[in-house]
Amino acid sequence: MERYKHIPKLLFICLIISSDLFLFSLCIESDDFKIQEITIEQIHNAFAQNKLTSRQLVDFYLRQIETLNPELCSVSEVNPAAQDDADRQWKVDNHDLQLPGSLHGIPVLLKDSIPSDAGVAEKIRKAGAVILGKVSPKEHSVSDSQEPPNDWCTKNHQSVNPYVEIADPCGSKSGSAISVAANMVAVSLATEVDGSISCSADRNSVVGIKPTIGLTSRAGIGALPTRLGTVGPIGRTVSDAVALLDAIVGYDPEDPEATGEAVRFIPKGGYKQFLNKDGLNGKRMAIISTPYFESFLRDSITASTFEKHMDTLRLRGATIVDNLPTAYTDLIFDPYKSSEAREALTRFNATLSKYLDDVNNSPLPPRPENDSFPEMAEGGRDATSLMKFRELGEDLNKLQSSVTNVSGSAFEKLIQEYDLDAVVTLGQDAFKVLSITGNPGITVPAGYEADGMPFGICFSGVRGSEPALIQVAYGFEQATNIRKPPLFSKTFRIEDHLHISRMKSSNSSSFNAFPFPSGLTGDF
Repeated sequence: MERYKHIPKLLFICLIISSDLFLFSLCIESDDFKIQEITIEQIHNAFAQNKLTSRQLVDFYLRQIETLNPELCSVSEVNPAAQDDADRQWKVDNHDLQLPGSLHGIPVLLKDSIPSDAGVAEKIRKAGAVILGKVSPKEHSVSDSQEPPNDWCTKNHQSVNPYVEIADPCGSKSGSAISVAANMVAVSLATEVDGSISCSADRNSVVGIKPTIGLTSRAGIGALPTRLGTVGPIGRTVSDAVALLDAIVGYDPEDPEATGEAVRFIPKGGYKQFLNKDGLNGKRMAIISTPYFESFLRDSITASTFEKHMDTLRLRGATIVDNLPTAYTDLIFDPYKSSEAREALTRFNATLSKYLDDVNNSPLPPRPENDSFPEMAEGGRDATSLMKFRELGEDLNKLQSSVTNVSGSAFEKLIQEYDLDAVVTLGQDAFKVLSITGNPGITVPAGYEADGMPFGICFSGVRGSEPALIQVAYGFEQATNIRKPPLFSKTFRIEDHLHISRMKSSNSSSFNAFPFPSGLTGDF
């Protein structure tokens, strides 16, 4: 892949878009319209009032990708047909813009391992979305080695947290969260096995919904464990994430067992109806405090912020239950007592092998019979881990079942015994149990450390509890309005500072109106 030329680190981009595209920018805001942090509802309102077209929106995000991606490294490729797709969507009658699941003209980025013909990709197309491109994953997600950083991808190099450059953006699919946080796309689709939605949303100040297992189809998605993996939305607001969730839930004959069992959880009329600013009123929630949580809060402004948020929940009518027995919290949230850590590391190899068996004409060579591999660079497989995978993997199904039963039963018992609507934790503290029980969780921006590093709050519940969680998450978001876009260090014009050779496409003359980011066009 052609490399971008280097530009200074994390510059504050003030885009002055020329009149042949559209007359607004990140930094210039009119009295009645602004593009930065624009929501799906605002986009659709602008469409209806003829203030904006889908093509203009696509062009804007492509310009954002071209400008920011050289440093953030979150987008691995763009869809060469995105502009034409936007033009086609614009010709479609948009009378149903306000219906649940409508993504008419909305640009969406997909996690790299989600094929353009996957079940969820087909659903968002039917909802009217424009697939803008793909985002970078970590190499093999949870893999044979713990050496690669969470944000490392051979295809697109190391992704960067848009708030704090040296900070870990968290999760094997942090590109989805980074791109949304930096206003490079409206919303994105990510996958989660072990925190990739929850943790990356927490670290990048965006909203991530990790749905109940089976609520969304996993059909066609590579290396995603069918028993534990899920696909979920990431947006800058709860309402945006819910709009994308409404579009992707439902039965899929290519993933019949999971989606067939979970379809009973989908409410008639969709999830949009639960966006209630008074959603906290009458809810019962428990605070989970873990050893990690307590050590993290030491000498941190997060402690006082979290306490203020608990006060906000109470003021908005919620009942907060704390001081829970450690017997619950240890079994639910300690990854070693629940064996979650071992289970997470063993399930990957079995899933990847099955996936490669299903891929026709795979360019990857078959695994050697003796499981030997050539020497690899630092951050690749290491022999010690490989042997441990083999030993643990022999009893993978038994281990998975045991872990799910222990943590899942404790979590459900906690919810039932205390009559809870949700469990409240720090955003990155919840994914341990959610990854092994199939339970849903919604992570919402909750604040920023002194150095600008974001942190989130996660509301989780039992399977199928998305309606209550959406009410709680939306109520919290509306009461606090925490999220803010990342601030870069210097203002400059794109024309003065961006020196990237632009690629012209022979497929459509319309590409010449706005050339694609160099080296990023892919096969869609």
